[in-house]
Parts: sequence; C-alpha cells; structure tokens
Amino acid sequence: MDLNSLRKLVEGQLLRLEGNAFQDCMDRLGLVLFPGDYQPVRAAGPKGDTKNDGYCPKARVFFAAHATRGERIYRTKAKIRSDLEGCLKEHRDVKVWRFLTNDTMPGEVDQFIDNELRSMHASVAIEVWGLKTLANEICKLARMQIDQVLDLNSEAKHQHPGSGIISQGSRTTPLGMPVEDFTDPHALEVHRPVAVSGAPAGLPAYIARRHDVLLHEELNSPGSALIVLVGGSSTGKTRAAYEAVRAMSGWLLHHPIFPSRTAALIEALQSESLAPRTIIWLNELQEYLMTDAGEIAASAIRKALATHSHVKFVATVWPRYWQDIADTNLPFPDGRELLTNQATRIDIDGEFPADSIL
Repeated sequence: MDLNSLRKLVEGQLLRLEGNAFQDCMDRLGLVLFPGDYQPVRAAGPKGDTKNDGYCPKARVFFAAHATRGERIYRTKAKIRSDLEGCLKEHRDVKVWRFLTNDTMPGEVDQFIDNELRSMHASVAIEVWGLKTLANEICKLARMQIDQVLDLNSEAKHQHPGSGIISQGSRTTPLGMPVEDFTDPHALEVHRPVAVSGAPAGLPAYIARRHDVLLHEELNSPGSALIVLVGGSSTGKTRAAYEAVRAMSGWLLHHPIFPSRTAALIEALQSESLAPRTIIWLNELQEYLMTDAGEIAASAIRKALATHSHVKFVATVWPRYWQDIADTNLPFPDGRELLTNQATRIDIDGEFPADSIL
C-alpha cells in the first residue's frame, strides 16, 4: 500500500472514533511513541483526571484528547483553554502540552492558540495535533504498530476478518514486534542507572553470572516455557532478562501492559495472534497474577503452555511474592499450580565472577 492510500485509510479510521474510543486510540499511540514513559489517565476519585488524559512523567509531556469532529468552534476553544489552564494548575514542570483531536483545526482556532494561549504561557510548548498531523505521525510507525494503534485487528474480528492493514487473507497479525526493534531497555522497565558525574551515558557494561547461563539455556530449549527470574530489589532480574531476550534474534516480543497488565495479558492469550517464536514479557509477575483477574491470567498462561509451541514467557518476581502466590493458604490456586508445577524458577545469583571485581 502506498503512503497516500495508507494516510487516507488512517484518517478514515480516526474520523470514525468518538468519546472514549478516541481517547483509547490516543493512549495506544502514546504507549508506542513513549514506551516506558506514557501513562494513560482516566477520571477517578475526588480529584478526577487532574486535567489530562495521559502524560509522560519523565519527558513531562501532557496530553488532552478530545474528539472534536463537528463541534462548534467556541466549544473547542473553551475546551482547549480549560484543559490547558487546568493542567498547568495541577502539574509542575509541564514542558509540552499537546491537544489531540480528530478534526482538521480551523484557522480561527489556530489564531486563538497563537495569539492568546502561547503568549500567556511562553514557558510551555503548546501543540495541537489535528487529523492531518495525527495521521502523519501514525503513518511513520511500523505497519504492525499502526494496526495496534488503530486496533484494526480487534475490529476485523467483529466485521471483516483479515481486513487489517497488514493482514492478508484470513491471517491475523502476530502479537509483538521483532526483538531487534526493542532498542530502549527502559521501555521494558530496566532500571535506569544511578547518575554519577563523569560516568558514560546508558546502561553500564553487563557482567554475566551463573543465572544467565541457565536463562539462555531455557530460552533456547525446545517447546514452550514460563521462565521466572526470582530475586530481591535491584538484584538485576530485569536487566538479566533483557540481555537474554535481546539475543533471541528472529523472535517476536510482546509486552502486555495496557489498559492494565492483567487485562492485556488475558486479551493477548485469548486472541488468535500468538505465533510460535514469541516471547511474552512479564516483568513484576505479581502485578499480573495477584490482582482481581489474576487467576484468569494464570489459567490462560497454563493453557498457552499446553497448546502453543515454542512460546516463552519471561517473568521476574521478588521471592516473597513467589511465596505468597504458592502459599496454600492464599486464594491463588491456578497461580500456585502454575508456579509450583509448570514454571522454571531461576534464582538470581548474588555473586559476581571474581575476575569482574576490581
């Protein structure tokens, strides 16, 4: 499909979205554009949504998503002013405030933003992403990400099977992206190193330990498996998992996290999109299993292990959470069965090789 046709298709999909459906789409876009940073927000409790629909706590970018297609100009202007001023009142150090809409913004709104809002709030980069800008940004993504943002696979299941942008015939686009595309370790929740003056940027050099050998062996063994790295805080669980997974060239990696970890995992495993040679990334396993729907998630993992070939679940967990899930006195029967009888437990080795210590 050529770029112009793709852009028209994306614009058409965006124009169909209203209310929460548009906000959900913008959340999926935020998660793709700002992996490991973007946080969806929905109104809840006495404070409501604190005047934003999503934000990036690290980049300090705040979003207001509003499907304004067909709305009167005066309402759109009032909404923009209210959301911007409310956000600035609620939050500190707002670097970018971005208004997302599926309408082509009229000139009067552009002038309102240029002549009034930007002059009043010079310290904030105020951006409006209308229909054309959103379509252009989405079209820059990989085709699998475009399907993900627009949720075309879900729509195709209910309306026209196989009609997604990159689906062919009756095939469904596989979950995940190539392992090689995950170049940002922080998107997979690897901890950022403590900032030290004069130290090189990025992660420090990785020093392999005994558990790394076991982890590589399990990942490269035939069949499906749930591999759980067990260790306390800051022992290197997630970094070890990241280093092992990034070596799995030719595999797909899926990180279920939105709208919640448990819901995303259940949806992924109940879909028809789980292909062989896929790694499911479950950092902080307790956040998937020790929730209201955690038993459903545990059951879904058990079923996937029994019915799918060559799928690896890579998880991390603290020892006390493993013990809680496996405790016969606590209400996690499927989770307990999963960990005690189906998981491969690898304990983090606290000892570094002698030749690595200066």
